[in-house]
Amino acid sequence: MNGQKMLYYLQVLNLTELILHRAFFLDTNSSPLKTDIESLPLLLRKHGYYTIAFVSNNYASVDTLGIRNGYDIAPPIIVFRLLRNSLRSFVINNAHRLLSRLYEGKIKYYDWIIREDFVLSIVLQGISHDFSETDAPPEEIFNSFLETIEQNHKEPFFAWLHIFPPHDPYLPPEPYMGMFDASQNLRTFRSMWFATNNIGEPHLVKDTEATNRTLRDRYDEFIRYCDVQFEEFMKQLRLRNKLKNTIIILSSDHGEGFLEHNYYGHGGALWEEVTHIPLIIKEPDKTEGRVIDSLTSLIDVPATILDLAKIPIPSWMEGRSLVPFMRGKERTAIPVFSMVLQANPSQKGKITKGMVAVWEGNYKLIHYLDKGNSIMFNLKEDPNELNDLFDKRQAIGQHLLLLIKENLEKVNEVTYE
Repeated sequence: MNGQKMLYYLQVLNLTELILHRAFFLDTNSSPLKTDIESLPLLLRKHGYYTIAFVSNNYASVDTLGIRNGYDIAPPIIVFRLLRNSLRSFVINNAHRLLSRLYEGKIKYYDWIIREDFVLSIVLQGISHDFSETDAPPEEIFNSFLETIEQNHKEPFFAWLHIFPPHDPYLPPEPYMGMFDASQNLRTFRSMWFATNNIGEPHLVKDTEATNRTLRDRYDEFIRYCDVQFEEFMKQLRLRNKLKNTIIILSSDHGEGFLEHNYYGHGGALWEEVTHIPLIIKEPDKTEGRVIDSLTSLIDVPATILDLAKIPIPSWMEGRSLVPFMRGKERTAIPVFSMVLQANPSQKGKITKGMVAVWEGNYKLIHYLDKGNSIMFNLKEDPNELNDLFDKRQAIGQHLLLLIKENLEKVNEVTYE
């Protein structure tokens, strides 16, 4: 193992190449049809690694993803979440699903959560009061992991630690709350929920610009809080002499939009503020860093981990190792994809709804499947994606569009039992 006994994997598994996998996600109350699928943790487990997963997000739980068989230790989500918020989320998710079916998606969160005269609001009030505590504090994940490695000395091991913050609601504890915005605005769950679900609705949020500015400040406060907790976590690992043979990989599953393109949040758009995320890889005893400008994707992380661990990369694993880049070597540039494929049939039928983005060189194209239209940007000249070049640079646009269509054709040809 070249002396590298431990691997820590700090990121959310983001199926960036969903278009090729044809994997489907329903909701947190659903389970995969297959739970014997090959995965990175299962492969590491087969190679003698003791595998650990501490996850605080229902959408990324090992059960939701169908990868529990890859982990030796994986506590349930509720261990790291506020009990009242877990109950609240359970009621909200199921009520929203029922009401969406009854009213064909026309009912808004505001109608049945915020309005005090609505029946669901009364139920929620019975479950919990309005609160300002941080849900799933990152230090709980980090401390649980530290306790585990102190009690269990099995090596080598691989750990996937997923922290929920800085996901909304942006409610960091003191002294971070108010660090960038000292006002009393947006300091509770109810006020934050109302703002994040209704921003951009002028009849509900009167001062959109001011609200958006406060939301961004609260988000930055939450990030600062997470940064400090991660710094403390690294300090504790160092004090325990656990960094000597450790590879640290830090990333995220998404960014956050704050109305840069009239879009708030994440999950329903492919703008750079949502898709451009950090990826930091720290090897043992490395004191100098290198910035890699080449396009990379989260699907490159599993192959990179295996390469660093001297484990052969299987043919079924998509993505490619980033180790050559880390060693200063040149590699052929390849396009990178990301997508939002909502409201498509889960097993049968073709993918016809949603949007797909492709990056190649300086260019990025977003194709909207429902309407059949595309937009394209030169990110070097226009990093804020304000100048659509699809009609102006047709040769490049058609080339990128063909990449998307070819991949769609491949995945739509797949048949299922």
